[in-house]
Amino acid sequence: MALTDVDKVKQYLHIADSKTQHDTLLQRLIEYLGARLRRYLSRDIEHKTLTAAIFDGLGRNALQINQYPITAVTDIRIDADQVFADSTALTLLNDIRRSPIKDEAGLILRTGSAIWPKGIGNIQVDLAGGFQNIPEDIEHAIVLTASEFFNQTIQLRTGQSGAPITSESIGRDESTSYQLQWDKWTWPGPARAVLASLKHTL
Repeated sequence: MALTDVDKVKQYLHIADSKTQHDTLLQRLIEYLGARLRRYLSRDIEHKTLTAAIFDGLGRNALQINQYPITAVTDIRIDADQVFADSTALTLLNDIRRSPIKDEAGLILRTGSAIWPKGIGNIQVDLAGGFQNIPEDIEHAIVLTASEFFNQTIQLRTGQSGAPITSESIGRDESTSYQLQWDKWTWPGPARAVLASLKHTL
């Protein structure tokens, strides 16, 4: 699932639908920003199913899942030896607590005063999570950033930008040989404000 599409970026940039000479560049910018967003958040935001995902127990009542919002939990096992035999499986109805608020934050709670025991890779979870539809504010942040990158790329091509050029490449448009390379990459302020709220801190 793409975070946005070329048509929406072109609309933001006031580029007519009939002008397609920049479409390849815009598509590569969108794909590049998707990869950068995954690195920035240390997770995917698109909905997916994870099987036998491994997590560390922190000795707390809450287990942070990095694929959220959580939409389903089908199996959880705790095993310090990391074998995860059937005998290590929790009874989901009795051993964990879920709620819409906690699902939104990617938190799975133990019932009562129980905790997730401390350990490295001692918890295995089968679950599904992520956004089934990209929220409008996140999509707008990607559109805004892609538009700024596009404008910087055009300025670099025409020699109008003072942006530093080093080794990180967004990509090369086959027809126009665009290449944008920045020394210090950052999300634009308005986009960063939206995307920073998606980072988990537990």
